[in-house]
Amino acid sequence: MRHTLLSVLLCWLLLARLASAEPAAIAVIYPNLPEPYHSVFADIVSGIQSGTRLEVKEYLLSNDGQAGALPEWLAKGHYSVLVVLGQRTLDAVQAAVQALGLKIPIVAGAVKIAPEQNPNVTAISLTAAPDRVFDLVRTFTPQTKKVHVVYDPVRQGWLIALARQAAAEHGLTLVSYEAQDLRSTAQRYSELFNSNSGPGNALWLPSEDNAGQEALLAEVLEQIWRRGWPAFSSNPGLVKRGMLFALYPDNRAMGASLAKLAAQRIADAKATAAVLPVTDLLTAVNLRTADHLNIQFSAEQRQGFELVFPVP
Repeated sequence: MRHTLLSVLLCWLLLARLASAEPAAIAVIYPNLPEPYHSVFADIVSGIQSGTRLEVKEYLLSNDGQAGALPEWLAKGHYSVLVVLGQRTLDAVQAAVQALGLKIPIVAGAVKIAPEQNPNVTAISLTAAPDRVFDLVRTFTPQTKKVHVVYDPVRQGWLIALARQAAAEHGLTLVSYEAQDLRSTAQRYSELFNSNSGPGNALWLPSEDNAGQEALLAEVLEQIWRRGWPAFSSNPGLVKRGMLFALYPDNRAMGASLAKLAAQRIADAKATAAVLPVTDLLTAVNLRTADHLNIQFSAEQRQGFELVFPVP
């Protein structure tokens, strides 16, 4: 009888503890930026909300990247996972979490990070998945044999490793050139264009951010136009300037994918973190460039393009 009463008491205490525990919640932290950036982050957050049944609590970080009241907000909350949007936001959150000694898994989106530099962060980067990129290359330009890419081995080495495998699976040869600064990048492009000519070549710019490279970018665009090379990136702005196509994030769908990753981290907080290229993608195409390259798109293909340049 005593043993039975003890078992009942232990069960009652366990149920009481579970009933008083805070329900799982996702904290979404993102920067308070003006338009058009605010709408981008708002769409991602909307996707996160639609992709989970858990409560989603939002925190807007000041646009100067300073933590402000963030540490206090984190300390008072009962969050199962932190979903962080934007590079400066990630830096601020990591600093706050470390200072507070919190053990909360972090999932990041709309960032440009390498796995080696953020071993404890699960993230979806802004760069399109190479497999999806090369699938369009084979569809749009079946004559392409070599894809050339200039990349930073520190920031993009993980991506190029994925790209080599994806290129081989699509019957393409990936020719890569390492460059870690603007000067070496310019040298690599010079070597690339001087040693390759004729049909079968294409150029991939995996980074969506080309800040500080305006003059070089203009030269690259001129070279590929003159040589009749198809070129592609993750930046639709470059399609407007003459690249053939870009695959860029579908923000709402990417938000839903972030919610799925957050749920996985809640289920297994000790799971190995990973940086993933974005697979929720939209397509931008330059029809003038397609005409220049003698590429004809079917009506069905055109219906699948979210952005078309020149704008009709």
